[in-house]
Amino acid sequence: MTRSMAASFFTRGCFARASATTFLVVVLLVLSPTPTRAKLPKNEDREVLCEACNATLAELSNLVAKTEKRAGGRESAVEDALEALCDDMYRFVTYAYPPPKMQKGCRVIVEEYADELSTLVYAKDERAYEKVCATPCEGVDVDGIKTRERTMEATVDGKPYVPGEGEL
Repeated sequence: MTRSMAASFFTRGCFARASATTFLVVVLLVLSPTPTRAKLPKNEDREVLCEACNATLAELSNLVAKTEKRAGGRESAVEDALEALCDDMYRFVTYAYPPPKMQKGCRVIVEEYADELSTLVYAKDERAYEKVCATPCEGVDVDGIKTRERTMEATVDGKPYVPGEGEL
């Protein structure tokens, strides 16, 4: 075998291996499962879902911490808490939206992210909010939600009452 024949054989062999490797990588990328984003209902208010996600994680962590000794361990406590979390409307009175909206948002979040919530809360993952709430909070001014003041409206004789303007 001459020197040029050996170089030609080596070059063709390298290109063939490189092409095969490239082909294999492309096939694996196309066929490999890609992580899917949760499909949240389009008719839901994103700000409410974002706040509900935050509330769901906070309340779930609190509930698990309170019940894990009684439930027979952290795993049972997480499962039990996920089942009961959204049932108590009064759990959501301290958040930016009215409890019925938060309760509905909680149900959406738990339905879409039950596995992730269970795993992250069980592991006490400090980045659970970032991992779970990234999609529900996408495009939402999170700081705006946290600073939103809850206002109550009162009516007197069917007309809005403004404190300090007139007597009752």
